[in-house]
Amino acid sequence: MNKTVMEVQVRAVLPTSGGCAVFLGNTDKVFIIYVDQSVGSAITMFMRATVKERPLTHDLMGHLMTALGAHVERVIINDLKNATYYARMIRAESLPPKASDVDTPHRTRCSRVWLATTSSAHSASVWLW
Repeated sequence: MNKTVMEVQVRAVLPTSGGCAVFLGNTDKVFIIYVDQSVGSAITMFMRATVKERPLTHDLMGHLMTALGAHVERVIINDLKNATYYARMIRAESLPPKASDVDTPHRTRCSRVWLATTSSAHSASVWLW
C-alpha cells in the first residue's frame, strides 16, 4: 500500500476543556492532535519564544541531543491507536565516526512534535503519513 506523506507545520495551539488542540497543517490541509495542557503550553512557549524560569524536560532532551551531536531532522506521525499518536523521530548525527540518519520509533503524545518545532540549531519538520 502506497501512503502519501506530507510536510506540515504547527499552525496554532488552542486550549480545550481537556487540554490543548495542536493544529498541524500546510496550505492544503489541517490536522488536529489533542494533547494535555503541559505539552500544549510547552509548544506555545517555544512558538512565542517565551523565556522560562528553568529548563523544562523537553529543553533538557534538546540540550542532550545537541551535546551528543544529534538533531531532529523530522518527525513522521504514522499511526493512531486508542487516542495515542505514534510517530517516528528521524535524527541526524554529526559526531564521528560517521554522520548518519537513524529512524527510531517512538510512542508520542506530541513530545516528538515539540522537539521538531523547537529545534534551535536545525530546521526540523513534521510529516503526516
